[in-house]
Amino acid sequence: MDTEHRQTNSPSGDNDRERLSESLQGKDAKRMQLAAHVAKLGVFEWDMIEDKAFWENEQIFKIFGRSAEDGPLSGKDFVEDYLHPEDVNSLSDAIQSAIRSKDYLFFQCRIVPKSQNRPIWVEITGELECTEDGTPSRLIGFIRDITEIRRAEDKLRQAAEMNAFRIRLADGLRQMDDTEKIKSEAARLLGLELQADQVFYAQLGPGGEYAIVPENYYAQRSLPSVSGRQKIADHPHLFAIRQQQATIVDDIRVEKEIPETLHSWYHDLEIRAFVAYPLFRNNAPEAIFCITQAEPREWTEYHLELIRETAERMQTAIERVIAETSLRASEHQLRLITDTLPTMISYLDKDHHYRFVNRMYENWFNIRREDIVGRHAREILGESAYQAVFPYIKRVLSGEAFTFEQTFDYNNAGKRYVRVNFIPDEWEDGQVKGWYAMVQDFTERKAAEQRLIESEEQLKQMANAMPQVVWMTDAVGQIYYSNERSERLFGVSKDDTGWDMDSVTHPDEREATLAAWKKAVSKKSIFTYEHRLRMQDGSYCWHLCRGIPGLDQDGEIQKWYFTATDINKLKKAQQALATSEAYFRKLADAAPVFIWQSGINGEYYYFNKGWLAYTGRALEVKQGIGLNDLVHPDDRKRWQDIYQQSFEQRQAFEREFRLKKHDGTYRWMLDHGVPTFDLEGTFNGYVGSCIDVHERKTVQEQKDIFVRVGGHELRTPLTSMLGYLSLAKRSMDLSQPAGQFIQKSHESALRLRTLIQDFLDTYRMQQGDISYDMSELEFDQLVHRTIENIQSGYPRHSIRTEGQTGMTIHGDQNKLEKVIANLVNNAIKYSPDKDHIDLILRNEKGFARLTVKDYGIGINPQEIPDIFSRFHRAGNTGKTTGMGLGLFLVKQIIDHHKGKIEVSSTPQEGSSFTVSLPVS
Repeated sequence: MDTEHRQTNSPSGDNDRERLSESLQGKDAKRMQLAAHVAKLGVFEWDMIEDKAFWENEQIFKIFGRSAEDGPLSGKDFVEDYLHPEDVNSLSDAIQSAIRSKDYLFFQCRIVPKSQNRPIWVEITGELECTEDGTPSRLIGFIRDITEIRRAEDKLRQAAEMNAFRIRLADGLRQMDDTEKIKSEAARLLGLELQADQVFYAQLGPGGEYAIVPENYYAQRSLPSVSGRQKIADHPHLFAIRQQQATIVDDIRVEKEIPETLHSWYHDLEIRAFVAYPLFRNNAPEAIFCITQAEPREWTEYHLELIRETAERMQTAIERVIAETSLRASEHQLRLITDTLPTMISYLDKDHHYRFVNRMYENWFNIRREDIVGRHAREILGESAYQAVFPYIKRVLSGEAFTFEQTFDYNNAGKRYVRVNFIPDEWEDGQVKGWYAMVQDFTERKAAEQRLIESEEQLKQMANAMPQVVWMTDAVGQIYYSNERSERLFGVSKDDTGWDMDSVTHPDEREATLAAWKKAVSKKSIFTYEHRLRMQDGSYCWHLCRGIPGLDQDGEIQKWYFTATDINKLKKAQQALATSEAYFRKLADAAPVFIWQSGINGEYYYFNKGWLAYTGRALEVKQGIGLNDLVHPDDRKRWQDIYQQSFEQRQAFEREFRLKKHDGTYRWMLDHGVPTFDLEGTFNGYVGSCIDVHERKTVQEQKDIFVRVGGHELRTPLTSMLGYLSLAKRSMDLSQPAGQFIQKSHESALRLRTLIQDFLDTYRMQQGDISYDMSELEFDQLVHRTIENIQSGYPRHSIRTEGQTGMTIHGDQNKLEKVIANLVNNAIKYSPDKDHIDLILRNEKGFARLTVKDYGIGINPQEIPDIFSRFHRAGNTGKTTGMGLGLFLVKQIIDHHKGKIEVSSTPQEGSSFTVSLPVS
């Protein structure tokens, strides 16, 4: 062994070992390169002192998108040109950790290859060598592309996070029963998961034209509010929502589809990125789920999946709440309906347990519904009744719906004869999950049927006494009974069963009668038809034939009960009515006025020829439509209001309006309309007539112009006259005759001015041309201030006041002062022999009331209804002057203030006028 050892240490042996070592190293390098190639590993050596990297294989060039011709890459170039900025510090930390631990370097980071714009993930593993002072000098290692691994890990992580989020979302929304809280909680959970700045639910208006953002929505931090209404048309980049697509914006500043005009709007709201996810119901847009960021953000597929998941679960929860609310309302309504029905109604599941009963069901068994629901049918019906009904239960659970009648011995109800409807309740796949049972107690009816059979002969005798033909047939119409009247009218014996109705029907109506009969048979409905029947003498008379089907317990026709009523006189009356109506049409067409008719729906359906000729329209065009396009636009609203108000109250009306002629000109018409009723008082519509009053209206307008101009021309010289008379009074001794003449002239001029003003006010009120300056007024102060101004003019009369209202009213001060002054002046004027009048103030039922009471000549009772009419003066006023306009103006002013005025009077004892005004 020593010899062998020495041999191995000989010079020749050393050379062999070196060659063997080089050979083995070469093979190891090739194996390592092959393994790196198969594993797609890049091999590198980095001189950290010289900052030079030497690439050992082609794979590393592929990873970085470089080639060998690009030369060695320095660490500085690696960091600045390839390494993702967010991973720079992590690289430095990894190197320092490897130095401290004297272990391998392990580092994962993102790089951006030259051939790509998006980063990839790589894993760097290597051995770090250091100098004696611990300075890194050399790094030998491997690098591999782990992008797909990271993506798979991200997907697993995101899937786990998604599942956890779904659980939180489901837990958060499950117990909520308020849609707004559901929206708020869903937005909050999504906002926390995405770390979003804002999340909100924007409800779309009708047609999806605008979106409404609520005031309360999730916001991670304080940002400008986005609440309010936003027009979708102002945001064209959101139009994709109508195609059920989300709008996704990573950075508003570079988004081409967002108009420049909106950039400042988003900037003011501090929104740089957002997702707008549409929510649809029945293929129509309902809302937008919005997530916003104040900084640019890359919305990943995971983010969008979170948004979709939240939106769908939120919408499902909302629809659940809506459905549950609707279901509760439906259940409540169903309970109310079924509790009012005179039928026992119940629902049982496939295991024969009660799930629902109505009130009659619990009353019939005398058991509370709470003690019925959940229990087995055997417990409620009793063993005997349950065994009797069990075969029917098997039938209904097989999916068959049917009706049966039977006598059952029930618990708490005894023996009862009932009619039962069983209806199966099925799942979509046809499986029966329960059944509905509707039970009618026919015990009394069965007894009645027996009594009916016993009294059949009596009923036949009654049929013989009836003024109609009565007969009965089998299901196919074969007569087996007819009363004695059929023999007298048709000449057939009541015992003859070989005749039918077709044999006595007029030939012209047989086919139509048969068609109506077949229709009634197919629908199992009542047969009603008017036709002529042949009498015994061969003549024909009109009859109303009516037949009622007799059904068995299965709803099949077993017999028919018929009557035929003589309506020959009614038919003649109808023919006479049609003749009369035709006569009316001819008469209306010949009338020199326009005549129209409207129906119970308010629509016009007839116009006479005069109207049609004037308007140039055909009757077919007019029927069923309004006349808005023919009425002058200035008169249209008042024309419509008068008709509508009168129509609703079924009252006659009168209206003036301008009607367009066929040549396009307008003429004034006076229209009178009256409601029409039939003999039983049923409203049938309106009939009306229009007469041309254009010339009269023109004269009236000219008169109105004369009044306006004349009033102005009279007031101008009168004002000057009053001024001169006032100056004359100051410069003359009023105790002298000349002074007294000036005084009387001044008083007469004042009365004349009052008359002219009353006359003009009357005219303006009629024309609706008088204005009111409304304000809040202390009613008591208004009365006292007016009395103070009046008292000085009546030194011989005392104006006494008593009481107070303490109320504030809403009115025109000048107009109300005029009302008080007019009533006080009249009270003094018509009680010249008395030295006082009384004013009484009081508050009564929300009205401020003022009564002016005098003790003068009074008013005759028959004249009181006309006392407030224009130009009316009482017959006992004697030489007292006036035009009869004062009280007319008072009434108009009080009516405008929504008040009322009342009068009571006794001749030779005095009058009382009471004004009531609503308080503010």
